[in-house]
Amino acid sequence: MTGVAVIAIGAMLGGAAAAFQWRFDPQPHEIAMPAPKDRAEGMRQDLAALGQLVDLDRSFSHDARLQFEVERQRLMEAAETLTPQAFEMQVSRLVAIAGNGHTTVGRKLRRINRVPMRMMWFDEGLYVVRTSEAHGDLLGARVVSINGSTPEELLAGLAPYVSGPAEQARVMSPLLMESPGALSGVWPEMDTERATYVLQTPAGEDLTVTLEGIAPNPAVTPVFAPRDLAPDPIEGEAGSWRGVLAGKTRLPLVLREPDASLYVKNLGKDGLYIHLASVMGDERGDLSTQLAALVDAIEPASLRYAILDLRFDGGGNYMNTLRFTRELPRRIAPDGKLFLLTDNATFSAAIVTLARAKYFGGARAVIVGERIGDRERFWAESGAPLKLPNSKIMVFFATGYHDWHDGCGWKDLTRCFWLNLPFDVPAGNLSPAKVVAWRFEDYQRGVDTVMEEVLKMAAPHQP
Repeated sequence: MTGVAVIAIGAMLGGAAAAFQWRFDPQPHEIAMPAPKDRAEGMRQDLAALGQLVDLDRSFSHDARLQFEVERQRLMEAAETLTPQAFEMQVSRLVAIAGNGHTTVGRKLRRINRVPMRMMWFDEGLYVVRTSEAHGDLLGARVVSINGSTPEELLAGLAPYVSGPAEQARVMSPLLMESPGALSGVWPEMDTERATYVLQTPAGEDLTVTLEGIAPNPAVTPVFAPRDLAPDPIEGEAGSWRGVLAGKTRLPLVLREPDASLYVKNLGKDGLYIHLASVMGDERGDLSTQLAALVDAIEPASLRYAILDLRFDGGGNYMNTLRFTRELPRRIAPDGKLFLLTDNATFSAAIVTLARAKYFGGARAVIVGERIGDRERFWAESGAPLKLPNSKIMVFFATGYHDWHDGCGWKDLTRCFWLNLPFDVPAGNLSPAKVVAWRFEDYQRGVDTVMEEVLKMAAPHQP
């Protein structure tokens, strides 16, 4: 190869890299502003900086851009009336106008207080699953009301403040319902520092308790809400806490080793359970390496069934599961089954993993559980987040289009994320073929409603 050819190829590759960075990795502009004279001016400066979001983010429709700008100007005019909590939530609402799950102020807010109690949605309603030791008597209670409103009423009111579809709002709503500050940011008549919960204990008694919000530690990243279901200690959690399943000797498979990205268990002679809690590596190493070791140890077509559990998986880097999603179906017998478990928390790279596993599994693949936390078509990918100068709120934006229903292919290079071109698949509808939600009645006994149903479905495929 001549030197001229090498230079030409290098220039082409360099140009492609520059084009990729320009297209999918734009950088927010830092706007020099004087120190604000008061809180209202600081909010207006933040809103001025937020104005560049619609130019950075590509998921906003024309109508959404217009609505965003009208609402942004309205907040500018109302800055004197906004508390910090209201401003936090109003920025969330502005960003959520995009209607895209990845266009968000963050799924783990670090600026809001939270009471010492964690809640989670189950098939029967909202329940207390984890508390500080001092409030252990609240464990297992069903939440009847919060500040006088039912959880369902609050969920409907909070939905416009959470980016993405209704499923994502349901996943994120417990965190907001645990925060007096967030609640007061939406409903100003509510107290900023404390919230009153009416609970029904497992014994059927009504209990009213008012809990103080605890200020957040900005250095500690809150865990993804479903992690609270497991009884294991959570890193960075202040004080002593315990969960409903504390002391249980046999936990549901989906809750075992909850801080590991991958958990695997053989089910009899020719069944296999795999839980992907994250599409990222962990202290055990690179995830793609862990998955390669797993599938390479299995003989082709030797499994009668496999269960790939993607519940509670908020995503990561789908490149880690590319080979795995092709190879796992090859380890299953032609007349076997690949069960794919999902819930409202299955998001981002976990959805990509689901789509590819379904596609390569073909007729053997069956989705069981709840609807995923985003649509089959969504916007993701971005550069550094937009950080508002005074509140320090970080806004994440999206630049690359994904279509895991029909596949992007080469049909729209102006929108589709270019790395998807060789990897995306037309997986079709990713809704469950069998809708099953975890029942609290089962959870408190250490039983996984969804897994129990899947094992029944798997029974005909066992020898």
